[in-house]
Amino acid sequence: MPLLDDDAMVATATPDQAAGKSQQSLTLPPSATIDTLIERARCHNVLAVRELVQDLEQDAAYAAFVEYIQPYIRHYRFKQLVTWLDSLKGQ
Repeated sequence: MPLLDDDAMVATATPDQAAGKSQQSLTLPPSATIDTLIERARCHNVLAVRELVQDLEQDAAYAAFVEYIQPYIRHYRFKQLVTWLDSLKGQ
């Protein structure tokens, strides 16, 4: 289960899908961006999700976050992605 540090906006997660990664610290994008990602994933709008991820890739601070969510996107696991993103907001 991911943990969220409100001050630093850093999540610690142990992703099941994250290609052999154990535990990793993630710098989260702004909550508005996460909300947009959730909305697009709920609609199964893969093109819009990929577009948003491409924007996030431009900022090296979000590299680990992007790497974490890529398996969900590549395998069209939008329900699991939304569940994980929602859990970040609930922390």
